[in-house]
Amino acid sequence: MVKFSNSRIAAIGGLGLWKYLRSYRTTEDVDFLITV
Repeated sequence: MVKFSNSRIAAIGGLGLWKYLRSYRTTEDVDFLITV
């Protein structure tokens, strides 16, 4: 899908925090920020 080749997606919120602080807590939610 060439028209979406410049799209970006970022995981924010609980999942984004868990990537850096794995011993902090698990997450039950995931928020996405999508640019098209």
